[in-house]
Amino acid sequence: MKTVLDLYSHLFTSTQLKAFQSFFQQVQVLKIPEDLQLLQQAEPRTTVVIIEKMSPYLAMKMMERGFAHCLSPEREDFRQELLASCLLLLKPRLLLASPSPFFLSSLASSSEDLEKFPPLLTFPVRWSREKPAFLEALGKYLQQQKKTQAIEPLIHQIADELFANAIAAAEKSTKQESIATTGAPIRFFCAVDEKSLMLGCEDSFGTLDRKSLLAHLSRIYSSETTAPNLDEGATGLGLKLVIDNSASVSVYCKKETQTIVACTLLLKGIRANAKPNKHFHLMI
Repeated sequence: MKTVLDLYSHLFTSTQLKAFQSFFQQVQVLKIPEDLQLLQQAEPRTTVVIIEKMSPYLAMKMMERGFAHCLSPEREDFRQELLASCLLLLKPRLLLASPSPFFLSSLASSSEDLEKFPPLLTFPVRWSREKPAFLEALGKYLQQQKKTQAIEPLIHQIADELFANAIAAAEKSTKQESIATTGAPIRFFCAVDEKSLMLGCEDSFGTLDRKSLLAHLSRIYSSETTAPNLDEGATGLGLKLVIDNSASVSVYCKKETQTIVACTLLLKGIRANAKPNKHFHLMI
């Protein structure tokens, strides 16, 4: 199988190639449908999947095989998402230190710079009653940015879903009794650059299960006319709304320890984010 360096070195500047060449050499590329005959020999821990004519359903089926990163080559933000995938495969601790730099188009030129890149807005949450304060803080942050106006309805809708899912995870967690005494176990973050916005949520509960989440999303996306099973809870439904209204989605979970759910929205407008060809990063 060919590597990222073999196939996509032309997408990066000489400075980026110098900084990240070792990453690009180690990560293999599985192109779908071109490389279907190589599917069985691909190693999910070191492979990024590139899907032509991407759909969420195709991505879910590939992730059910163990792959963590499924990208759409047709999207304008493919370059930075490819770089993010390489970093997340080989150096995932950077995500845990600060999730926001990975999916912004103004990626730093070195991994050392990425480690120093903090979220531009953070908001800790303890209780469900803090939702109005969180939304108010987010609204003020967006007003300062100005360039987010075209997608603000999407931002607020996704923020509302992320908040609801985070509170639901807290209520399901075995840690819920200690929430009041351990500080704020939920942290929201937001960052903006010239072309995109990242919005996400981190909690200390780690309640997501890879197999059940993917099975649920596969059922939802296998037919848009299929009625969802409400008995399975709101997480899958809320995540579908996040997926449908963003350009990329990233999910990380360490059982009973940490969950990060984040999405990237392009600033160009609602249509640019509503396209079915998304990028997916699922690290559970």
